[in-house]
Amino acid sequence: MSEDFVKTEFFHDESDDKYIIKREQDIEPILNANKIAQNDGSNGYSKSRDLRRVASIPLVVIEQWMKEDGVNILALTGDEKQKYFRRKLNDPDNKFLRTDAGGLVL
Repeated sequence: MSEDFVKTEFFHDESDDKYIIKREQDIEPILNANKIAQNDGSNGYSKSRDLRRVASIPLVVIEQWMKEDGVNILALTGDEKQKYFRRKLNDPDNKFLRTDAGGLVL
């Protein structure tokens, strides 16, 4: 399964007439690329230093955050979205998602 591909399966639980949606993504290639980027000395900057990548987040992780936090990131304004992702990416538990070696400015 490609790291960009999210597999979706639907199940029907007949005992209580509920539908279950299972989402699955192979995140290992993304996490491995993040680890390489953290150690490549670029600190997330492109060769031209015009752009800086601070993270690569698998889609299933974003979906999990939305569910856990009760937040629809698609409905957030630009500033709200930036604040939300900064908080999540500054959390030491989410270091594996970072592509730069430093912390984000709050």
